[in-house]
Amino acid sequence: MSTSVLDGFLNGGRIQAGLGTRCIGRVLEVLPSTTSTNDAVTEGGQPLADGRVVFAEQQSAGRGRMGRSWASSRGASLLFSVLLREGEAGEGEAPAEPRVSRSIALPLLAAIACRDGIAAASDVLPLLHWPNDLYIGARKLGGILIETRLISGFGQAFIIGVGINCLQKPAHFTPELRARATSLEIESRAAVQREVVAAAVLNELEAWIGAPQRYSAVVLREAWLSRAAPLGQRVRLREDGVEYVGCIVDLDPAAGIVVQLERGGRRSFAAARTTIVERSFLSP
Repeated sequence: MSTSVLDGFLNGGRIQAGLGTRCIGRVLEVLPSTTSTNDAVTEGGQPLADGRVVFAEQQSAGRGRMGRSWASSRGASLLFSVLLREGEAGEGEAPAEPRVSRSIALPLLAAIACRDGIAAASDVLPLLHWPNDLYIGARKLGGILIETRLISGFGQAFIIGVGINCLQKPAHFTPELRARATSLEIESRAAVQREVVAAAVLNELEAWIGAPQRYSAVVLREAWLSRAAPLGQRVRLREDGVEYVGCIVDLDPAAGIVVQLERGGRRSFAAARTTIVERSFLSP
């Protein structure tokens, strides 16, 4: 376990120094606090930039999927949002069919990128849990929230909101969360440098989101499953107010996870309409 301490205000210059991107992070800001970085990244007195990134040391109204709240100790996490103009997969040769639309692929690509960025910048290897969570064992390390908005003067946009627990120790979590949440500080044997992790994640986001071939359904499925919790995980889901129980047996990037239901039959569940109420945790 590392022995790093809260490293003070996040240094935006150090993050940008570690970037090899052309779009994401060319405009980058660090705020001491905000309501939500997903809101802050769409605000400002100057024209909004494609690839703009806003970090905050604390959020007063951070949120996750399905309206859940996202709480974090000041200065202990990476809390940031990326603003992207709606468009196609990227420049270059389009992937072979079948192809997944950007709006459907983005949550999966963003989760893969966050996992790979963390792995590149630390000795921690999170597993992906559908649709957009990062876990170490049975404890959540981070999550991603994708929103789509029409912004005056900018157009239709995707907002990628990311929360990664970095410097928390067990005492930073409430008793209720302690058994279900973790951080890089808890899991790592080395010192945790938030700026290094942030730059690595932003580099991976541009690499994954900007590559047309990664919008191939075959490529996306294989990339996700190779980084995800093992298939066979038992889940209880709620879709449109109805609960289902079964085991995850596959991923269809266009349709969602494929579940073998306990009552018989297989069914796909789309992330936009589904939340996982309870899940088992299998060893890799």
